[in-house]
Amino acid sequence: MFVQVEYADILKNVDPLRRELSSLESDAEDTRMQGEEVEKVISELERSIAQYKEDYARLISEANAIKADLEKVETKVLYEELACLSCLYVSLWACTLFGCCVCRLLAARPC
Repeated sequence: MFVQVEYADILKNVDPLRRELSSLESDAEDTRMQGEEVEKVISELERSIAQYKEDYARLISEANAIKADLEKVETKVLYEELACLSCLYVSLWACTLFGCCVCRLLAARPC
């Protein structure tokens, strides 16, 4: 009989521990699932960041290409302006040297 009483006392002590173990195992499973979700989110964010880096590099490259094209166009415009000024100076020089008839001829055809 004494053994049965001791066994009952042990069961009383073990039962709360079993419930706590079950609760801890459930919590551990929940934590593991949350960890997997966090890892998925981190992976998605890393992929997104990599894509943003690629897009940013492409946009910077395009912006630099546009700047280079703009500089080329500005240079061409400057040369054209200088050519027009040169033509104007030649026209003015011809007018002073040869008189107005040459001015009318030069004015009739564009530079």
